[in-house]
Amino acid sequence: MRDDGEYKREGPHTEHIGCIASVAIGTAGCLWLASTVKGDLGLNWVDAAFDRILGLSNRLEITAVLPLLAKTTAAVAACSGVLDVVRYPSRLKEIYIPGSFVGFTMGTGGLVALGSQRHWSWGCYMMSVSMYHASEYFITALHNRDVLSVDSWMINHSKEYGAAAAASWIEYWVECALFPRFQFSMVSKIGAVMVVLGDGLRKLAMHTAGTNFKHQVADTRIDGHELVTVGVYRLFRHPSYVGWFYWSIGTQLLLCNPICLLAYPVISWQFFRDRIDREELRLITFFGKDYVDYQRRVGTGLPFISGYDVVEYPSS
Repeated sequence: MRDDGEYKREGPHTEHIGCIASVAIGTAGCLWLASTVKGDLGLNWVDAAFDRILGLSNRLEITAVLPLLAKTTAAVAACSGVLDVVRYPSRLKEIYIPGSFVGFTMGTGGLVALGSQRHWSWGCYMMSVSMYHASEYFITALHNRDVLSVDSWMINHSKEYGAAAAASWIEYWVECALFPRFQFSMVSKIGAVMVVLGDGLRKLAMHTAGTNFKHQVADTRIDGHELVTVGVYRLFRHPSYVGWFYWSIGTQLLLCNPICLLAYPVISWQFFRDRIDREELRLITFFGKDYVDYQRRVGTGLPFISGYDVVEYPSS
């Protein structure tokens, strides 16, 4: 990922709009495909999902305009995407391919959540993970255009992230096969709340930090890099990490995965303990006593992690 602050992108600052368009294209494609096979492949959950959508539209009295609204939204998103890619071909790989994949996954999750009583939590999980990745790119595009890349979707975050996700998927489906009654609705609902609040906190932290937020720990201070101590940074020194920590735990509560529910906090805690030490050493180098005073006023927000310990700066 480019984080030198010197790379200048071509074209207008519209990558955040492209993010929305690409996710809309993927979601629309999912719904179109599902509506095409509805009733033909014996997928009862697809039929049930569309029945619930129709029922909701009837209650809202928008049934007559719903198809037109859906087609218009898809057409506008598709036309916007085509024009964007024609003018700036590099955006196909960076924005529209990963964004459409995320949108397709989000749409599939929505159908599962609506149509399957047994696996509604899996559908909510798919939507929450999709929203996490889409909003990572969107916020970065909004505030940090010069470091924006395909990596900003955080889909290929690391091998460890992929392995942890795969482990949770395997655990969920093995449990469903061996213990079909193991799922607990109330636990999943608590997890859903944690997912929303955790990711919301992370995105609020990214938005508050603005251009000062980077996905990678910076080794050198670039021009314009400021110490952020306002908003949610008054509550936690590392609110984006706090949000991700509880978001990840929430995903496992949502899936009712007891093994990953125990493993995720331990692994995440170890990761953030080491990362915060490394990051705060650099922040102290960048900001000196200002950061040390901030350390003394505000905690990290993560349990039993105090951050990099400095003793050479006297108290104010």
